[in-house]
Amino acid sequence: MLVVGYTALRGMEDVRRILLIWTGLAAASGLWSIGQFWQKYSQAQALHQDFYLYYVANRVTGFMSHWMTFSAQMMVAGLMLAALIMCRGAMKRRLWLIPALVIIAVSIVIAQTRSVWLGTTLGMLYLIVTCRPKFLIAVPLLAVAGWMIAPTAIRERVLSMYRPHGQTDSNDHRRVTFRTGLEMIKSHPWFGLGPEIPKRDFELYIPADITRPLPTGFYGHLHNVYLQYAAERGIPTLLAFLFMIGTIIVDFARSLRRLPREESFRRAVLHGALAALIGLLAEAFLEHNLNDSEVLTMFLVIVVSGYIAARREQAHA
Repeated sequence: MLVVGYTALRGMEDVRRILLIWTGLAAASGLWSIGQFWQKYSQAQALHQDFYLYYVANRVTGFMSHWMTFSAQMMVAGLMLAALIMCRGAMKRRLWLIPALVIIAVSIVIAQTRSVWLGTTLGMLYLIVTCRPKFLIAVPLLAVAGWMIAPTAIRERVLSMYRPHGQTDSNDHRRVTFRTGLEMIKSHPWFGLGPEIPKRDFELYIPADITRPLPTGFYGHLHNVYLQYAAERGIPTLLAFLFMIGTIIVDFARSLRRLPREESFRRAVLHGALAALIGLLAEAFLEHNLNDSEVLTMFLVIVVSGYIAARREQAHA
């Protein structure tokens, strides 16, 4: 797929078009999600139910079928867009992009996907440090202000990371999948159980001290890319994946050091690709995000876009 993508995208104009199309589609999907959020809030009010308990299991999805996929897509599109806005000189007329970024940011917040919140935060911190370091001092102030004005449901969702609402939040469920994944890896460290076998044989590897019935949640995968690869295909496969990711990150970082400041758009694409990679890799500790074809496709596109931006012969032509 990487080879196909690399040959399909001919140059930076193709990359620019894709990023602008992503921006338009993400903003439209974000607007749709805001409408969904209001509808779900109204439904909870009409049923006289606690909004948090009603909403967590029935969140906004935008144009997608599941909030996890939707949130990850918004994160990738949002971080790439943020790079175009924050990196100096990347776009000549970029003010119109700011409303789109605001819509995407709001959609990420209301989707309440904690792993994506983590990934987006780390990706944005990278962009601030590399593109606008003077803004770094404002981050704590913005965090405090955001907490003060956040609705109760958002605050509760943040606090649920260590103070869950029973089975409504997935904390206990994720502990079970994590520990079960470790047992699978211990049992078959070299070649793993085989593709899709963790789903079929999950019950066989649940640690004996875990009580039944299991916490509410989906047990079709391990909700962790790194555990999933090792459990399915073995530790060597996981190491190969990590080597590939490390190579990509090093290649992009080296390209940024080589590219002159005048190549502002190329530099913005590379920064955006690194920010999106940071976000996806952080989210991957808490979700099997690259198992979604929609998210995997965006991952491959940002990698291809980064390598196109790094082409030395075009950058200095």
